[in-house]
Amino acid sequence: MRRRRRTPYFLAFFVTLICFVIIGFLVGYYMNPLLNKEPPQKIAEKEDNSPDDYLHLDRDNYERELEENDAPVTSFEDSIDTDTRMVFRSLYTSCQSIIDEVIEPMDEIVGLKEGAFRTFTEENMSEWQVVKFSNDEVILFRRKNQICPNHFLVSQEDGFIAIFQYNEAGEKILAEKTSIPISVLPTIDQDKLKRGILLKSREEVNRLLEDYSS
Repeated sequence: MRRRRRTPYFLAFFVTLICFVIIGFLVGYYMNPLLNKEPPQKIAEKEDNSPDDYLHLDRDNYERELEENDAPVTSFEDSIDTDTRMVFRSLYTSCQSIIDEVIEPMDEIVGLKEGAFRTFTEENMSEWQVVKFSNDEVILFRRKNQICPNHFLVSQEDGFIAIFQYNEAGEKILAEKTSIPISVLPTIDQDKLKRGILLKSREEVNRLLEDYSS
C-alpha cells in the first residue's frame, strides 16, 4: 500500500507559524511605550511648531522681567544736562537763510525735563519753539521776517558804490564806502545799485566790485 505525501501540509504549517511570530513581534514593538517613545529632541521640535504649546513656559519669565523693570516711566525721561547741545535755529524769511547758534545750557535750565523746559520757553523765550528735545541735543526754532546778518547789500551812498551789512535787528549798517562813482556805470547797473544788490558773502561783493571797477 502506498503512503500519502504530507510535505505540502507541513510546509504550509511552517509558513503560517513564521507569519504569526513576525506579526506578534511587530505588534509588541509598536505597543511597547518604552520602545515607541520619541527622542526628546523630536518632541521639542513638534512643540516649537505650535506657539500655544510652549507659551506658558515663558509667562513666568515675562512676569519676572516686568517686576524687575517696574520703575516709573518718568525716571527714563530725557532732561537737559550740562553736556546737552543747545541749538538756536533761526530762519530769515527775507533771504531764506538758516543760521544755527550753539550755546551751553544755562544754569537755570539744567535738569529740566521736556514739559518743564517747554513751560520755561513759553514764559521766557516766547519767540522760540521747541522742535527737538533729548539728552544729547535740544533744538529751538524761530522765524524772522528780515535779512540775516550774513548777507551784504551793495548799493550807493552820496553817488558812490557802498557796502552795507545787516545786524541782528535786520537794520543795514554802512560797512564800506568805495571810491567808485555810480555815474560811470551803465544805466541798468545804476538802477540795480539804487535798488540794492543782495549778496551772500564778502567774496561775492569783491567780485562785483572788480567788475564795476574794470
